[in-house]
Amino acid sequence: MKKVLAMGLAICLLVGVSGCKRAGTQMEADNSIDFANQPALEEEIIGGVTINAEVHVPAAFESGKGNTYEHLRLIGLEETQKLEELFLKDKKIVEKQESKEPPCFNYYIEAEGETEPFIALHIDKYYWGVFTPFGKTIENNVLYSFANDQAHDMLPEEYLQDTDFSFATRQQAFEEIRKTLQPAGSEIADEYQCYTVPHTLLAEEEKKMLEDEALIKLPEAFGEWTEEQDCYYFELAASIDGYPVTRYAHGESDGEATNGEYVSGFANDVIYSKDGIIHSAIRTLSQEEPSQSGLPLITAEQALETVKKYYEEMGSSISAYGKDEIRGVYLEMLPLRQDGKLDSYKLVPAWRFDVWGVNPAAVETDGTDIWEQPPPQQQERPLFINALTGERIR
Repeated sequence: MKKVLAMGLAICLLVGVSGCKRAGTQMEADNSIDFANQPALEEEIIGGVTINAEVHVPAAFESGKGNTYEHLRLIGLEETQKLEELFLKDKKIVEKQESKEPPCFNYYIEAEGETEPFIALHIDKYYWGVFTPFGKTIENNVLYSFANDQAHDMLPEEYLQDTDFSFATRQQAFEEIRKTLQPAGSEIADEYQCYTVPHTLLAEEEKKMLEDEALIKLPEAFGEWTEEQDCYYFELAASIDGYPVTRYAHGESDGEATNGEYVSGFANDVIYSKDGIIHSAIRTLSQEEPSQSGLPLITAEQALETVKKYYEEMGSSISAYGKDEIRGVYLEMLPLRQDGKLDSYKLVPAWRFDVWGVNPAAVETDGTDIWEQPPPQQQERPLFINALTGERIR
């Protein structure tokens, strides 16, 4: 996980104007199947490319119909006063920083046990977040050492266990998070990933960080870890009318914020403990009426035909890793830039094919003694197929 403020900066630098380039011909929806229970996809597409994937259809899409939306904006700057009222009402603000370019607000408060003011609320053009000193400690001393948005199956198995803490079950914590975010206008989808993080593993991960000689600056040791620090780490999806919005970025960027086709994913991450939300980074969309509704959707099997054409066109230049394996297929809403603006989006239903590059042998190191070899497997990119037309969205 990147540092929160650094993440905001990265989003500012990467977000570009997205077009919707398309390939293939339009398909017609197939109303003869059970859309909510589509079979797994298993086959070799071409030499070096296989798919072995379950098909995931969220409840909002189970009817086989979907909506489109236009002129949506990010929740944040326009809700500044509301966010202040919701999250700073009982706190003593010692400093409020405002930046004109890029637009940004930081609210510093006096925090118990802290020698200097602490950022409790951050708002900018691309996301907003609430923080506590202990939440920041977990991020700096623990999460940064293992969280990898591209490869969660590499996390320690202990973080993925189906375990509830005594202060709240995972579902209770999720419902509380959603209830807390909703008044700010940030709607969250029903589906979520929750990592159970006991204090014993927090201590182990901090120890690894403190002994990591590759780090330029080591974190300050927290001290004694007890059950009081048990927490959940939630990966949430933004929602509109119950439809989940993708967490994944797509498109290409030339490095300029006003050019290219890059669209950052709508990732929402929350750390929840017995004290409630102790750390969050929230990126959600305004709720608007659909521009079109009840549109028939193509199946995952139909969308796979476009994926096959993509790989046929790719030919021998399939993957930098040697082979590609598609391990999951998900139906969700995909944001696209609208009107050439950085802060205006349209949403279309899309099938996401999770592509993993499989490297038979680890790549050579660069000769230094601080960089480890990359893992033999790495999630490389998602492929998005328009669920209305069957066209690939680049």
